[in-house]
Amino acid sequence: MLLFFCVFFICQVKKRNDELAAEPGMTGSGQAVSSFETGGSFDSYSDIYEGEDEVEIVFYNGQAYRAKDDLETVLFLGIDTFGESETVSNQNNNGLQADTIMLFVIDNDEQEYSILQLDRGTMTRITVLGSLGDFVRYDTAQLCFAHTYGDGLLQSCRLTADAVQYLLLDTRIDHYLSLSMDSIAILNDQVGGVTVTIPEDMTEVDPAMEEGATITLQGSQAETFVRSRMALEDDSNLFRMERQRIYMQAWQELASRRVNEDGTFALQLITVLSDYMVSDMTAGELSDLADILSEYTPTGIYTLEGETVSGERWVEFYPDEESVRSTIMELFYEEYDLSGQA
Repeated sequence: MLLFFCVFFICQVKKRNDELAAEPGMTGSGQAVSSFETGGSFDSYSDIYEGEDEVEIVFYNGQAYRAKDDLETVLFLGIDTFGESETVSNQNNNGLQADTIMLFVIDNDEQEYSILQLDRGTMTRITVLGSLGDFVRYDTAQLCFAHTYGDGLLQSCRLTADAVQYLLLDTRIDHYLSLSMDSIAILNDQVGGVTVTIPEDMTEVDPAMEEGATITLQGSQAETFVRSRMALEDDSNLFRMERQRIYMQAWQELASRRVNEDGTFALQLITVLSDYMVSDMTAGELSDLADILSEYTPTGIYTLEGETVSGERWVEFYPDEESVRSTIMELFYEEYDLSGQA
C-alpha cells in the first residue's frame, strides 16, 4: 500500500525505452497532450518558434503556457496483498487491488518533484482482460480495480498506469513500481521507526493512537496507522489518505538523513524489499538514482477535487474535470510570455 515510503530514493528515472515510447497513445514529450484534443477549458494551442526550436503554446483561461522541459513521471502503487509478489493464473481477476496510488512528477531542470495522490475510488476507464490475458473491453470503474486484471506483476502495473494516463488526459507515465503490504513494517523499521501525531482518534485499532498523541510507530504499528479504515469511526478513504501523507513526510525526513549518513542505504533498502516489489526499473537503476533524488526538493502533495458518492457496491469518487485540467497545468506547464512574438 505504501510503496511511496521508498520513492524518495527511486522516483528519479531515465528515459523510457524505445519499445514503451512507441506504445499507442504515448508521446515523446513526457507531458499531457490529449487534453488539447478534447477541448474543454483549454482555449486553444499553437506553435511558435524560439530560434530554430518549435514551441507548442497552450492557451488556458486566457493565459499562454508552454510545457515544462525535462519532466519525468513515476507511478507508485501500494498493492492490497501480503507475501512475495508472484504471477497469478487468472488474469481476469487476480484479486490484487491498488490501495495506494501516487504519481511523482520529477522536474530535472529545477531539481524538484511534486506528488499527485489519487483516490483509489476514482472512477475512470480501466482495461478488462479475459482469464487468459486477452483484451475484452474498457469499463468505467474504481481506479484500484485496474490492477486486478493481468498477471499481478508488470502487466497489472502497466494496466493501472494506462488507467491513470487516461484519467489525466493522456499524461505520460514513464515508469511504475508497486509494493505489497508486508513492506510497510520493513520500510518503517529501516529508518528506526517513524514519529507521527495522530490526527483523529484511532484507539479502536490501537489504544496508543489517541487523537493528538505523538508516538513513534514500530513494526506492524506503522501498517495499522496507514492502512486502517473500516474499523474506525471515520472510515473514509480521505482520512486514510491524510494519514498516508503524514507518514510519508515524516518517513521522508528520516530517509533523507540516512542517505546522507550512509551511501549504501538505498541499495540495502531495495535489496530488502526486492521480494515484495514489482517495477520496470532494475535494482541498479534504482540505486544509481537514489543519490540524485536525495538532492531534489519536494514541492508538495496534490489531490484532485471532486465528489464522493455511495455506489451500488463501493464508494465512488468522481473527479471534477476542471480540477483535473488545472492540476495538469500546474504540474506539467509553465506560463509563457508572448510579448515580443510577432
